[in-house]
Amino acid sequence: MAEPRGLEGAEFEADIGGPRRLECAFSGDGRSLRATVRDESVLPHLTALMLGPSREYAPVRVVARARGAERVLECRVTGSVQRPGSVEISMEVLGGGPN
Repeated sequence: MAEPRGLEGAEFEADIGGPRRLECAFSGDGRSLRATVRDESVLPHLTALMLGPSREYAPVRVVARARGAERVLECRVTGSVQRPGSVEISMEVLGGGPN
């Protein structure tokens, strides 16, 4: 999966119970991304983001830093899977993504 233009090689961070470094991969159209957090302590914070019985998550701000510039992506978590030593998070990019 390729990053949207201008985010190639970016470092990603999201505030999920404190600043968390993310390893991200974008879908081909840049409208969704899959992030890996190598810190299992994020699980209770992901659970706290859930809204009601629909199992939708509250929006999350993901900051992308590349070549001295910052770009904020508004995302919604659509799911998460716990792996040994990490958590994989699927997100829909709501805004700030590809121009």
